[in-house]
Amino acid sequence: MEKNAEYLNGEKTILIIDDKQINIDFLSSSLKREGFRVISSKDASNALNLAKTKLPDLILLDAHMPEKNGFEICVEFKKIDEIASIPIIFMIAKNDSKYYNQCFSSGGSDFVCKPLNIQVLVHRIKTHIELRELKEKLLPPSKRRKQQKPLSELIKMVSF
Repeated sequence: MEKNAEYLNGEKTILIIDDKQINIDFLSSSLKREGFRVISSKDASNALNLAKTKLPDLILLDAHMPEKNGFEICVEFKKIDEIASIPIIFMIAKNDSKYYNQCFSSGGSDFVCKPLNIQVLVHRIKTHIELRELKEKLLPPSKRRKQQKPLSELIKMVSF
Protein backbone atom coordinates (compact mmCIF):
# COMPACT_ATOMS: atom_id res chain seq x y z
CA MET A 1 0.00 0.00 0.00
CA GLU A 2 2.86 2.43 0.72
CA LYS A 3 4.08 2.83 -2.85
CA ASN A 4 0.57 3.25 -4.21
CA ALA A 5 -0.47 5.71 -1.52
CA GLU A 6 2.64 7.79 -2.32
CA TYR A 7 1.93 7.54 -6.04
CA LEU A 8 -1.63 8.72 -5.57
CA ASN A 9 -0.68 11.55 -3.17
CA GLY A 10 -3.39 10.48 -0.77
CA GLU A 11 -6.36 8.19 -1.02
CA LYS A 12 -8.47 8.41 -4.13
CA THR A 13 -12.07 7.28 -3.94
CA ILE A 14 -13.45 4.65 -6.29
CA LEU A 15 -17.20 4.05 -6.62
CA ILE A 16 -17.96 0.45 -7.58
CA ILE A 17 -21.39 -0.14 -9.13
CA ASP A 18 -22.24 -3.81 -9.53
CA ASP A 19 -25.38 -5.81 -8.74
CA LYS A 20 -23.36 -8.77 -7.44
CA GLN A 21 -22.05 -8.43 -3.89
CA ILE A 22 -19.29 -10.97 -4.50
CA ASN A 23 -17.85 -8.73 -7.25
CA ILE A 24 -18.06 -5.67 -5.00
CA ASP A 25 -16.31 -7.54 -2.17
CA PHE A 26 -13.50 -8.79 -4.43
CA LEU A 27 -12.90 -5.40 -6.03
CA SER A 28 -13.23 -3.57 -2.75
CA SER A 29 -10.62 -5.64 -0.94
CA SER A 30 -8.26 -5.63 -3.93
CA LEU A 31 -8.46 -1.85 -4.41
CA LYS A 32 -8.14 -1.11 -0.69
CA ARG A 33 -4.89 -3.11 -0.67
CA GLU A 34 -3.71 -0.82 -3.47
CA GLY A 35 -4.36 2.29 -1.38
CA PHE A 36 -7.77 3.36 -2.67
CA ARG A 37 -10.81 4.34 -0.64
CA VAL A 38 -13.83 2.38 -1.90
CA ILE A 39 -17.55 3.03 -1.84
CA SER A 40 -20.09 0.82 -3.56
CA SER A 41 -23.65 0.45 -4.74
CA LYS A 42 -25.74 -2.41 -6.07
CA ASP A 43 -28.30 -0.22 -7.88
CA ALA A 44 -28.44 2.83 -10.13
CA SER A 45 -30.41 5.25 -7.96
CA ASN A 46 -28.23 4.71 -4.90
CA ALA A 47 -25.13 4.95 -7.11
CA LEU A 48 -26.27 8.31 -8.46
CA ASN A 49 -26.81 9.65 -4.94
CA LEU A 50 -23.41 8.36 -3.83
CA ALA A 51 -21.69 9.92 -6.83
CA LYS A 52 -23.32 13.30 -6.18
CA THR A 53 -22.57 13.33 -2.45
CA LYS A 54 -19.16 11.62 -2.31
CA LEU A 55 -17.76 12.84 -5.66
CA PRO A 56 -15.52 9.82 -6.30
CA ASP A 57 -12.35 10.15 -8.35
CA LEU A 58 -13.40 7.29 -10.62
CA ILE A 59 -16.35 4.94 -11.16
CA LEU A 60 -16.14 1.22 -11.95
CA LEU A 61 -19.42 0.24 -13.57
CA ASP A 62 -20.73 -3.20 -14.43
CA ALA A 63 -22.17 -3.02 -17.94
CA HIS A 64 -24.87 -5.61 -17.20
CA MET A 65 -27.14 -4.54 -14.36
CA PRO A 66 -30.68 -5.91 -13.92
CA GLU A 67 -32.83 -2.75 -13.74
CA LYS A 68 -30.80 -0.35 -15.87
CA ASN A 69 -27.77 -1.47 -17.81
CA GLY A 70 -24.45 0.24 -17.23
CA PHE A 71 -24.65 2.16 -20.49
CA GLU A 72 -27.92 3.81 -19.45
CA ILE A 73 -26.46 4.62 -16.03
CA CYS A 74 -23.38 6.17 -17.64
CA VAL A 75 -25.48 8.37 -19.93
CA GLU A 76 -27.44 9.59 -16.88
CA PHE A 77 -24.26 10.39 -14.96
CA LYS A 78 -22.77 12.34 -17.86
CA LYS A 79 -25.84 14.64 -17.96
CA ILE A 80 -25.17 15.89 -14.41
CA ASP A 81 -22.61 18.70 -14.35
CA GLU A 82 -21.07 18.02 -10.94
CA ILE A 83 -20.27 14.38 -11.78
CA ALA A 84 -19.94 14.49 -15.58
CA SER A 85 -16.14 14.67 -15.51
CA ILE A 86 -15.71 11.58 -13.32
CA PRO A 87 -14.04 8.87 -15.43
CA ILE A 88 -16.11 5.70 -15.79
CA ILE A 89 -14.48 2.35 -16.50
CA PHE A 90 -16.91 -0.35 -17.60
CA MET A 91 -16.52 -3.96 -16.51
CA ILE A 92 -17.72 -6.29 -19.27
CA ALA A 93 -17.61 -10.01 -20.00
CA LYS A 94 -14.83 -11.07 -22.37
CA ASN A 95 -17.27 -12.37 -24.94
CA ASP A 96 -19.17 -9.06 -25.10
CA SER A 97 -17.08 -7.51 -27.89
CA LYS A 98 -20.25 -6.07 -29.44
CA TYR A 99 -20.39 -3.75 -26.41
CA TYR A 100 -16.85 -2.32 -26.70
CA ASN A 101 -17.94 0.69 -28.78
CA GLN A 102 -21.00 1.21 -26.60
CA CYS A 103 -18.69 1.70 -23.60
CA PHE A 104 -17.26 4.80 -25.26
CA SER A 105 -20.38 6.09 -27.02
CA SER A 106 -22.29 6.14 -23.73
CA GLY A 107 -19.62 8.34 -22.14
CA GLY A 108 -17.27 5.78 -20.60
CA SER A 109 -13.54 6.42 -20.42
CA ASP A 110 -12.40 2.81 -20.77
CA PHE A 111 -13.40 -0.81 -20.18
CA VAL A 112 -11.89 -3.92 -18.66
CA CYS A 113 -12.89 -7.49 -19.41
CA LYS A 114 -13.96 -10.07 -16.86
CA PRO A 115 -12.36 -11.99 -15.34
CA LEU A 116 -10.56 -8.91 -14.11
CA ASN A 117 -6.79 -8.63 -13.90
CA ILE A 118 -6.32 -6.38 -10.85
CA GLN A 119 -2.87 -5.13 -11.91
CA VAL A 120 -4.23 -4.00 -15.29
CA LEU A 121 -7.28 -2.46 -13.62
CA VAL A 122 -5.13 -0.50 -11.14
CA HIS A 123 -2.99 0.88 -13.98
CA ARG A 124 -6.08 1.98 -15.87
CA ILE A 125 -7.58 3.55 -12.76
CA LYS A 126 -4.39 5.51 -12.07
CA THR A 127 -4.14 6.62 -15.69
CA HIS A 128 -7.71 7.93 -15.83
CA ILE A 129 -7.42 9.70 -12.48
CA GLU A 130 -4.21 11.37 -13.64
CA LEU A 131 -5.81 12.38 -16.95
CA ARG A 132 -8.76 13.94 -15.14
CA GLU A 133 -6.47 15.84 -12.78
CA LEU A 134 -4.37 17.11 -15.70
CA LYS A 135 -7.47 18.19 -17.65
CA GLU A 136 -8.73 20.09 -14.62
CA LYS A 137 -5.43 21.94 -14.27
CA LEU A 138 -5.98 23.27 -17.78
CA LEU A 139 -9.37 24.70 -16.86
CA PRO A 140 -9.79 28.21 -15.46
CA PRO A 141 -10.13 28.09 -11.64
CA SER A 142 -13.84 28.94 -11.78
CA LYS A 143 -14.54 25.80 -13.85
CA ARG A 144 -12.57 23.34 -11.68
CA ARG A 145 -14.43 20.88 -9.52
CA LYS A 146 -14.53 21.52 -5.82
CA GLN A 147 -12.03 19.37 -3.98
CA GLN A 148 -13.23 17.80 -0.77
CA LYS A 149 -10.74 18.45 2.00
CA PRO A 150 -9.95 15.63 4.45
CA LEU A 151 -11.64 16.01 7.84
CA SER A 152 -8.26 16.45 9.58
CA GLU A 153 -7.50 19.44 7.34
CA LEU A 154 -10.90 20.99 7.99
CA ILE A 155 -10.39 20.62 11.76
CA LYS A 156 -7.04 22.41 11.51
CA MET A 157 -8.71 25.26 9.62
CA VAL A 158 -11.24 25.90 12.41
CA SER A 159 -8.94 25.19 15.38
CA PHE A 160 -8.12 28.13 17.59
